[in-house]
Amino acid sequence: MAKQTTTTTTAITTAVEVREAAKASADLQTQVSNAETRGQALINPILEHVRTVMVTDAETYLTADGWLVKIRSARAQIAAQVDPIIAPIRKGLDALYALRRRLDGPLEEAEAGLKRKMATWQSDERRREEEENRKRREEARRLELEAEAARARAEQAAQVGTAQQQRKAEAQASVFEQRAEEARVTPAAVSVARTLRASGSVTREEVRWRVTDLDALVAAVVSGAVPSTVLKVDEQVMDQYWSADRAMVQSWAGVESYVATTIAGRGGRSK
Repeated sequence: MAKQTTTTTTAITTAVEVREAAKASADLQTQVSNAETRGQALINPILEHVRTVMVTDAETYLTADGWLVKIRSARAQIAAQVDPIIAPIRKGLDALYALRRRLDGPLEEAEAGLKRKMATWQSDERRREEEENRKRREEARRLELEAEAARARAEQAAQVGTAQQQRKAEAQASVFEQRAEEARVTPAAVSVARTLRASGSVTREEVRWRVTDLDALVAAVVSGAVPSTVLKVDEQVMDQYWSADRAMVQSWAGVESYVATTIAGRGGRSK
């Protein structure tokens, strides 16, 4: 009996919540519709007049200035109508987004951390593979040089040395040549990372670029070997230098000062 009562109470509570949610949704739609109607009635006459405004002299400049005042007033009225509708929705969304960040954030960090560790291991394996193959190539080349030197000694012994010296040099050359050939035909080292197949992730490799010597790159741009479009001015850094010493920045080659004009409202808001 108690279980049935609890079930009935839960059903009633859920039904009430559903009705309240439906009512809230209907109220919101009504508020939005009313705000839309009032807002359009407010802004349309202003927009129609502003589209015809031309600023050609002092008089029309002051006319445009007067319309700025009307626009700011209209915007304040729009905000007064819409902000009360937005506020509770935004508050609810902020709470939901905060909940998501609290729950999903640690998982996102954990995932990123694991991916970094996996990528680092992949890179280390790739470097180890490249190092092994480099050593193999160097060893093959060393053996080839040893064989060439032994052949040269054999030829020299054939001319001015003994037959025993010649045979010894030829035998050495044969050994070095055989070992060099073995080194050449030995399959390249392949790291475990290349053949590993994981079920929860996929490894994607992409050849990318990075600057290792900025001065060398700039010099190449100056010489014309590299297009100047690869370089970009850091405007934030330039602003810092400009704030610290305008005269110095104005003295730099390729830089000039100019007057940027903006129109601000009487509250400091730029328009």
